[in-house]
Amino acid sequence: MRKFVVAGLLLISGLAFAQNDAVTSAFLYNKDGEYDKAKEEIDRAILHEKTKDKAKTWYFRGLIYENLMNSPNPKFKNLDPEAAKKTYESFNTAVSLSKKGDEYHDNSQAKISLLWGTFLNDGIAKYQQKKYPESLVSYGMAQVINPNDTTAYVYALYSAEALSDYENCRIFTNKLVSMGRKSPEMYISLSRQAKNAGKKDSALSHIVAARVQYPQNKSLALEELQLYFDMGKGKEIKSKLEETVKMDSSNASLFAILGNMYDQEAADVKSPAKDREISKQKALNAYKKALKLDPNNLESNFNLGVYYYNRGAEVLKKVNDMDIPTYQKKGKAMENEAQNEFKSALPYFEACYQINKTDEGVKKSLKNTYERLGRTADSEKIGK
Repeated sequence: MRKFVVAGLLLISGLAFAQNDAVTSAFLYNKDGEYDKAKEEIDRAILHEKTKDKAKTWYFRGLIYENLMNSPNPKFKNLDPEAAKKTYESFNTAVSLSKKGDEYHDNSQAKISLLWGTFLNDGIAKYQQKKYPESLVSYGMAQVINPNDTTAYVYALYSAEALSDYENCRIFTNKLVSMGRKSPEMYISLSRQAKNAGKKDSALSHIVAARVQYPQNKSLALEELQLYFDMGKGKEIKSKLEETVKMDSSNASLFAILGNMYDQEAADVKSPAKDREISKQKALNAYKKALKLDPNNLESNFNLGVYYYNRGAEVLKKVNDMDIPTYQKKGKAMENEAQNEFKSALPYFEACYQINKTDEGVKKSLKNTYERLGRTADSEKIGK
């Protein structure tokens, strides 16, 4: 019976040596460049009770998987698609199983520091290959290794934007803001990602928050204005637009839009006549500012043409409604007044026609104005 027990002990001891031999064999195979055999040996060693909790085992595993990751030979490089991740996990485990000052602890720490650049560069390479999900994995590993460096988060944000991944855009942006890395452009991108994801309220909230931090930023103001338009927030639009044109007084399109909004107020029959006239004058001023900045602004040219044409038409309507005595007294003067209004409208419609000769509304307005002015030949040339 004693002999049996002794034999059993010898057998157990032999197994322990076998597992230590697996670590040694893995190291030697790795040294000789036989990374496939080294992987096979070290994978056995990390599972065995006698070697799985040793820093040495995990350090050697890190070295082997690092060589698999960096090998130019497809035979080794393709042996494990998660070689990079396992490299980091191995060195990190070696650190956790040892103390500072220990050979495997300090060497593993040094390897981990170098891996940050490896994962970052791998993420950049995958991004350039448009492998955006894979790049996020690599950037994620870089973030784990060095959570206090913003670089991996910035690059990860680029990948998330390329994927139109709003949730990750939100996470990375918030992280960067918490780390002191922020800019108006970052908020604009986040807002657009939210908008693309159908979350318009979130899109607006991102811009509103950004404008608190950057109240004079023109790009944010324009982005906010566009969101109000997209969301149909009519009451907010005018005040935001008036605020924006003060910040960006060189944008003809903004003045054209503002003029149109004042025009809509002037057309509201429920408003008092005095208020409607004030709105109409504001509209005219906005259109004229737009044309001063951009003489080829089609909308402003057209709306000014319509304004003067309608004034002439209203005067003629009054003339047509006159009785003979009144006409004999005032008619001719008012007809001349109407002609002057049509003459004022003409250059704006002519400018519209030069900008866009195919627009039916433009052609019709110009033809009608020529006819009002008795220029039949010019009217017949339009559209030919």
